[in-house]
Amino acid sequence: MMRSTFAGFSTATLALCASQRALEVTGQNISNVNTPGYTRQRLDIQSLYLRGGEFYNSNPNSRIGFGVEITGVSQLRDPFLDNQYRSQMAKLGTTDAQVSGYEKLAQFLDETNSTGIKNALANLNTQLQNLSVNPNSKEFDSMVKSSCQQLLNLFHQNAEDLKGARDDLSSEFTDTTVKDANEILKNLAELNETIRNSQILGNPALELKDQRNELIDELASYLPITVKYRDEKLVSVVNAKDPTDEMVSKTIEELDIYFVDKTGTKHLLVSDNKYGSFSADGLSSANEKMSQIAALNEQIRNLEAQKPQDAAAIQEAKDQRQKTFEEVKDFLDVQLASGATGEVAMDADGNVVYKALDKPGGTAQAYELVTGGKFSALDAKNLIGDPMRLSVTTTDRAGNLTGPTEITNTITEGVMKGTLDILNKSGGFDNPPTDINGIGYYEQTLDSLVAKFAEVFNELNEDPETDPALKKDTPLFEKIDPNRPFSVSNIKIADGWANNEYGVRTSKDKVPGEGDDVVGSTADENVLKMIEALNSSQKFVKEGSGTPFYNGTFYNCFANMENVLNIDLKAAKNTLDNKITVINQTADLKDAISGVSLDEEGINLLHYQQSYSAAARLMTTLDEALDKLINGTGVVGR
Repeated sequence: MMRSTFAGFSTATLALCASQRALEVTGQNISNVNTPGYTRQRLDIQSLYLRGGEFYNSNPNSRIGFGVEITGVSQLRDPFLDNQYRSQMAKLGTTDAQVSGYEKLAQFLDETNSTGIKNALANLNTQLQNLSVNPNSKEFDSMVKSSCQQLLNLFHQNAEDLKGARDDLSSEFTDTTVKDANEILKNLAELNETIRNSQILGNPALELKDQRNELIDELASYLPITVKYRDEKLVSVVNAKDPTDEMVSKTIEELDIYFVDKTGTKHLLVSDNKYGSFSADGLSSANEKMSQIAALNEQIRNLEAQKPQDAAAIQEAKDQRQKTFEEVKDFLDVQLASGATGEVAMDADGNVVYKALDKPGGTAQAYELVTGGKFSALDAKNLIGDPMRLSVTTTDRAGNLTGPTEITNTITEGVMKGTLDILNKSGGFDNPPTDINGIGYYEQTLDSLVAKFAEVFNELNEDPETDPALKKDTPLFEKIDPNRPFSVSNIKIADGWANNEYGVRTSKDKVPGEGDDVVGSTADENVLKMIEALNSSQKFVKEGSGTPFYNGTFYNCFANMENVLNIDLKAAKNTLDNKITVINQTADLKDAISGVSLDEEGINLLHYQQSYSAAARLMTTLDEALDKLINGTGVVGR
């Protein structure tokens, strides 16, 4: 069978259509040159070859095709660069979150350009010097007391600022970071469904894929992810009487997104239109719930005092109290692999006690969190487990959910990792020590400084009387909550000193007097010892361990903490700048492939315009040839 006489016209027509469609795709690229996230498109074409030439009149090696076929419109993307970019986004997210946390701490702990604890310590030294010149002067004693109160006020302010920083970061993590990540997972699943439906109808949905890729890149900043594409074959039944007689009618693209933790475990976050979620719970939330229990205790006490009693209202309040406690219990009841345990219990009156056991065989520390209508917050350093915990609920391809599974310490990169580091890690105070000096490091450093300060000055102000029956208790500092150790938030001027029942003991030397010897009234050697203690090296130890973490003066201890923060902040900023440089380089490589270049698109315009003109010329030439064949041959005998 001979090739059709008019086959050349079909070839020319297909060439015209292909060139025209290529011009349209080029125009689409040019019009979206400034569209964020847009991926450069190209026309996919292939040579059309339906069958061989005529057996008798054509050599098999000279068979001719039937033109060009448009197979679709696709995007220009490099999967390797996509994966590399997303990996860099996760690393950038880690450092960015750490910088944000350090900057928040530096607002009140960095005293480079402000007056604070260091100045207060220097002022205390000056007032003690004045007292040494005027021993037992009530006026100068009051000035020392005023200087100490100023110092304690600054300690308390730092305690409030640290608590505020922890609460703010915790709230931001649970209410913004985690919620935003969950919203991204939901939007990805919805986009997958929309893309799937479009592909079933024959639409490649390239613009929707651009939106999806933007969301995937954003998700990659939260935690490390792996993206897998797979093809699903849609099968139609050809013969209704024989369901096994099937035919593949269309192949569509589906998407799976995994989070792979540091143990290598894969957590499926998104599978086509199915998705999982993240959840977070923190110490700030637990303390808030315990304050609610204290308020409910007070409410129940008032209801029970009413005559007649409203039994229904009392029971409702008790049920709410029990429900709130169960939420607290889920967070505080912990058993770690190391053997450390945390356990919380509530009695019938609503009193809540937390018991923390650091190691097997040790002595559990008990903390009264709620007593009647009073509430005492649990400190992060006394908590067994992490102050902020992150969990993931995964899905499978059928939409079955599994979890939640805690991933606090198995996430390796991303904004979530960086924020968790700042909230949970305490550097050298951790067991074993960690490489991130988070909020806990500064809390425990200040607590140790305050505890040592109170210990040293209370010891120097002790009554030298050796007879226990005659010895008076004359501390300069006391605990606000006597059931808890000295800390940056748990210290005050001793009531006896505050009420002028006694003052700074200027001397412990006994001099002869009438009757029993009495302590000298004009000597100042004890004040000089206080000055020496203030300016001499002390051993600052980790609470409960006895292991020193710093040797130096009180002033230098605070200055060292300040320097640690500045060094960490500077190092994190430098790392952030480096990561931004790397990710910009990767983005440039991506844009070289996926981005729209006006120069290249301008060349394409000329190229496809010429091919269109050539195809039109081909059709004209074929028309002239056929005209000659039809009208210029076989005219003999007419």
